[in-house]
Amino acid sequence: MSNTTTRVMTAAVVVPILLVLIFLGGIPFAVLVALCTGVGQVEFYRMAIKKGFEPQTVIGTAASVAATLALGAHHHIVASGIAAGGVLLVFAVELRKPDPAGSMANFAMTLAGMIYVGFLLGHAVLMREYLGDPRLGILFVVLALAGSMICDAGAYFVGRAFGKRKLIPHISPGKTVEGSIGGLITGVLGVYLFKGIADVFFFRANSPIGWKAATLLGLLLAVAGMVGDLIESMMKRDAGVKDSGNVFPGHGGMLDRLDSPLFTITVTFYFVLMMKG
Repeated sequence: MSNTTTRVMTAAVVVPILLVLIFLGGIPFAVLVALCTGVGQVEFYRMAIKKGFEPQTVIGTAASVAATLALGAHHHIVASGIAAGGVLLVFAVELRKPDPAGSMANFAMTLAGMIYVGFLLGHAVLMREYLGDPRLGILFVVLALAGSMICDAGAYFVGRAFGKRKLIPHISPGKTVEGSIGGLITGVLGVYLFKGIADVFFFRANSPIGWKAATLLGLLLAVAGMVGDLIESMMKRDAGVKDSGNVFPGHGGMLDRLDSPLFTITVTFYFVLMMKG
């Protein structure tokens, strides 16, 4: 079985499940996000360990997972308390070590995993549950996820067809300036498509986003997705690994799938908040 076939089959199983859970929202969706958070954060800590750090993997991951579940249950104050408690507990564990050497680096790396994976991905639950109108939550979560894939596909195909100038070759040799421009264009077109479908089938005359806002969001999604992809590529190169893990056959690890969505979800959430005033 070819790698492409494996990737398609994996996506055919994962995508429908993802869409159903986004539609359901609440605890079912929060459980999914918490699971992705836990796996992704462990992968991040494994890369940190390869670099010689000693992050508090269990504490950092457990705090992020528990905070995500609390958000899904609409206990955002509890979620904040869990995150703060996790940070304090990491300090406490470092204090108990007989040798303080490396404590600052270990704490910083533990916190980095909580922020990079737990905090950023937690915005998916915030966006699904805290925008007031469930239709908005569903629309923008799907848009943030699909937008990253559309931009990535546009960058890939345009780059293959027209790519000549390397974008950042020391981090990602395959990415080109031309491909990035293709990603920007397909990002805008993708948001236009989603807006048109949402206006016709869900919102009718009360569109939640205008064409100018759709254009800006498309550009932001494209840039955020590319930055997220490059950041994970940078970390994998630093750690000397090809993939962050092997959770998804043909797709690599959880972070390999979340690299762009971590940023597109966060950008979309704050964009919608500003748009709502």
